[in-house]
Amino acid sequence: MKLWLLKPRPQWLVTEKVPPPGFGWRIIETSPWAREWDSYHGMVVRAADEKEARAIAMEHCKSGDECRAHPVWTMPKYTSCEELTGDAEAGIVLADYLTG
Repeated sequence: MKLWLLKPRPQWLVTEKVPPPGFGWRIIETSPWAREWDSYHGMVVRAADEKEARAIAMEHCKSGDECRAHPVWTMPKYTSCEELTGDAEAGIVLADYLTG
């Protein structure tokens, strides 16, 4: 088994230079992440390959708002899925913090 890191592609999450009052960032209205809350913004999955990792992610997050219109975790257009290996620099793999 391998570990896979799944995240929304950056173009679906847009940071504004001057945030609207009360918000640190804004999401594109047509994005599956148009609502900042009640949605997954990343996960690490154990699976044999990318296809299985995406399927497991989709099964787990069916209740997330980002999955209501499309199965985004199975769609490379919306999400990235990269294998995590030990051949990388030291650092945080996933830290997903959102206040509301």
